[in-house]
Amino acid sequence: MATVERPIDEVYRFLVSHSVVREDILACTRLTAGQWGDLMSTMRPAVEELLDRSIPFSQQNAANVALVVARATTQHTFLNGYRNAWPAELYIERNINNRLREIERRRTIGSDSDDGTAAYTTDDDSDDARSSPSTIRSPSVSSDVELLGIWDPADHPIDYGFWHFLEKDCYIKLTQFAAVFAELGVTTLQAFDDLIWDRGGAKFEEFMARDGGRFNFSAFEDFCFRLAVGDRNKDRVH
Repeated sequence: MATVERPIDEVYRFLVSHSVVREDILACTRLTAGQWGDLMSTMRPAVEELLDRSIPFSQQNAANVALVVARATTQHTFLNGYRNAWPAELYIERNINNRLREIERRRTIGSDSDDGTAAYTTDDDSDDARSSPSTIRSPSVSSDVELLGIWDPADHPIDYGFWHFLEKDCYIKLTQFAAVFAELGVTTLQAFDDLIWDRGGAKFEEFMARDGGRFNFSAFEDFCFRLAVGDRNKDRVH
């Protein structure tokens, strides 16, 4: 199996810095819910033992971070399929960021104890464990067979490549995406392509403001979609 590369920095930083739901983390890491849950459970004690969660990740002792990651790779062989076991580092950064947010929250509400240290009772991984609030998103499998039922690549060879761009860069369920296009009457992906490039992308922003809600994107999916469209715009040959 091919090595899973770490996402581009913009996507990685979004995963670290925002309270994304578990489904978004799984989509980006390509881990199962069980694997991510096991990773959290086994890494939490090591993070608490070896790292100082009162300071940002960037200020942590690099040797101790490497030791925590090494322990994780020993316990979880599935991490061998990832470049530098990056999901383990993602967990570390999220755990520390969550703790720092909790420290700041408690400082803001004035709940520090008499000796100046905060009393912590919350689970630092709580936002990792949330499920998406959207239960109306119908599960769909991104398969070529399903996609061919909407757009035949023989008719739209360039459009067919766009599907793979969306799946790779946006982590979007493509069959659901296609169904929304059909509902909106966008009969070819070239028509959507025109929305992206016409008037410097202004029509794309108008389209998203008017119809983007129908995609039922999570915040992470919306971020990745807009980022990928922007990156594609930069690479486009005019």
